[in-house]
Amino acid sequence: LQRMTHGCELVTIGELVSTGVIDLQTGDEVGKLAYGGGDVGFVRTSDFGNWELKHDPKQRVSDEIYDEYSGKQSAEVDDILLVRDGTYLVGSTTIVQADDLPLLFSGGIYRLRIKKRDILSPALLLALLNMRVVKRQMRNKQFTRDVIDTLGHRLLEIMLPIPSDARGREAISSAMENLLTVRATLRRRATLLATDTEAA
Repeated sequence: LQRMTHGCELVTIGELVSTGVIDLQTGDEVGKLAYGGGDVGFVRTSDFGNWELKHDPKQRVSDEIYDEYSGKQSAEVDDILLVRDGTYLVGSTTIVQADDLPLLFSGGIYRLRIKKRDILSPALLLALLNMRVVKRQMRNKQFTRDVIDTLGHRLLEIMLPIPSDARGREAISSAMENLLTVRATLRRRATLLATDTEAA
């Protein structure tokens, strides 16, 4: 991090939250009795893939449950979900895509929503959260609460090295957006192929 100060501005997630750049929210536990009641995905940490949610969430809930909880913990396209609780998965991230909606997310997950995109884009934030130096901070700051590891509010202490140069920020953001677009397209094609195969 010290070496990065020459070309980056070191900013904590807490500072980005306090200045209104990021809106940070945790999910709720809807209870096991709500599982299987409908078609709305209820995302848990086990539904995380590599920067994207698995195509078919293990649990789904009803529209009524969605209406009850969506005011606090619904998700939008480009929201980033980050695992707060769960030992090996702590710090894992995924970005919400249109095909994932509507959804709710569990209490072991943080939702990071960019409010000031002129300062930080969702794609750039996703790239920063997956840098080795950032992941190591998360690993160092997680602790055991009850019987499970968690980041808790220590997420706010995580320091992000944001490139000072606007062209550098744009280049990283553009590269990540292109990668996410390709992945989303491939996932959509795979889903259609699987559907066609089942129909046949």
